[in-house]
Amino acid sequence: MAATRDKDPAARATSEDGHALRVRRTRDRILGAATQAFGRDGYGAATIDAIAATAGVAPASVYNHFASKAGIAQALAERSLGVHDEYLAPAWALDVSPLERLIAAGGATLAFAREQPTLSASISLSFLGPLGLFPADTPAAEAIAARRRRQLERIVANLEAAVASKELRPLNASATSRFLMASFAGVLTMEAHPAGATDPAATLGAGLRAMIQGLGAPATLTGDGRLRARYARALERHGLVATHPETRPVRRRASASVTRAARPTRRKREAS
Repeated sequence: MAATRDKDPAARATSEDGHALRVRRTRDRILGAATQAFGRDGYGAATIDAIAATAGVAPASVYNHFASKAGIAQALAERSLGVHDEYLAPAWALDVSPLERLIAAGGATLAFAREQPTLSASISLSFLGPLGLFPADTPAAEAIAARRRRQLERIVANLEAAVASKELRPLNASATSRFLMASFAGVLTMEAHPAGATDPAATLGAGLRAMIQGLGAPATLTGDGRLRARYARALERHGLVATHPETRPVRRRASASVTRAARPTRRKREAS
């Protein structure tokens, strides 16, 4: 009977499929446990033993699937980029101008960072790949590089379309796309740290506003260099404005006090 089973391709395929399913389920449990451990303890303090305990497997089983903690984080980063792509997809599909799609993509990235903080943090770790944190010769490394290329290509295409539609002045779309990606990654990483956390929506919104005002064509800006209403509304619609309730009032009070202080000075100068 054993010989018969060995010769039965269907039985052999079923056995192989069952093994692959068990491997995938175990791998998924380990990555789920790593998400919890990294979110609770941070990458540096999380341990293989803690990840294994949460996943319900032996530490040796973790090493059977991943060579190291860095390998786990790398695989999690690759999965996280896939989730990030799901957040971005509706933004790229919007029937709006190219520049408004870029604003929408920025808002989607901010929403991803807020709603999936551990996955967002794993993507931040993936940017440290050139420093040797992650192994360079793994399928996850190749997948991360491929996903990042596709993201950059999307940004480049929309920047070029924004130039063609006279929303932006001519620019180096490739270099600008890399600057945008690095800027967003840097802001979200910095703002996620408790010691430096302020308001990522305000920071990213201010950065995008400054970029658009600096590169905007006449169709995008008013005569005095401000954003036209449609772009200001897009920033607000996609959450790229200050969210802390105290932010705007503080600015208004400071601005008003400066104005009041300046007026007597001007009158004195006029009197003199």
